[in-house]
Amino acid sequence: VEAVYIIFTHQPADWETPGATYLTDFLTMKDERETLIDMDFPGLPVQWFCDQASGSGLRSGTYEGGKWPSRLAIVDACRPEVGGDNITMVTPRYWFPTGAEYGQTSNTNVIHHTHAIRPIWGELVAHAMHARERGIDWRPPIMSAATVSGFDIIVDFDSLLPLVIDRTFCKVRPDAGFTIAEGAIAVTDVRQTGQRQITVTAATDPAGTSIEYCWRRQDASDVLDQWPICTGAIRDAWTAPSCFDPAGRPLVRAALAYQLPL
Repeated sequence: VEAVYIIFTHQPADWETPGATYLTDFLTMKDERETLIDMDFPGLPVQWFCDQASGSGLRSGTYEGGKWPSRLAIVDACRPEVGGDNITMVTPRYWFPTGAEYGQTSNTNVIHHTHAIRPIWGELVAHAMHARERGIDWRPPIMSAATVSGFDIIVDFDSLLPLVIDRTFCKVRPDAGFTIAEGAIAVTDVRQTGQRQITVTAATDPAGTSIEYCWRRQDASDVLDQWPICTGAIRDAWTAPSCFDPAGRPLVRAALAYQLPL
């Protein structure tokens, strides 16, 4: 045995848990697992591969859509400064449709991903593992800073490759996945203004509020379909063909859901 790779994922579990509690519990669990491994294999490298839950689809108010504190906390857990130096964040899952399970036709399952998308999920984990084996970084884009200029919010991203606004890899609203003040202020425009910069225009002065990407409650404009509530159009330029997807969908490295104060 040369190393242990642990794939950690969840969906509706812990959706109500406060972010700070989830972060502490996750890191405690991680330490416990690594301690047990070290008892049998002293000094053996352990690498974690995590993803970010999608949140639910339309569900009559239950599950808050995608506004789960745990969706933000799992991203923070991957930061080296808190103990996540051996965690690779693979992908957010908001761009994976939900729906009927294998062998069923009429059940619109709005909390679990359909079996048909799971090969892509696995392939992305494999790409992240391959990158790790080769000593190459792997991480999805994430909002890193946001500044206000009038009604504009200039959002900088941390990403390995330049960003792309792509409205084809999942269903997306005109706001491209962005909300301001958790939806209290309307988004009137989203445009790319730099290789790793997106500018979001607000209907009113957004100073002192917050900007979110793919992190919101369901609202009156949402409908019951195969998509999670929180979807977005931001990814980086990396893409690869799927070896297994019968629909021919490409693999992409989508931006993580996150929130920043303004």
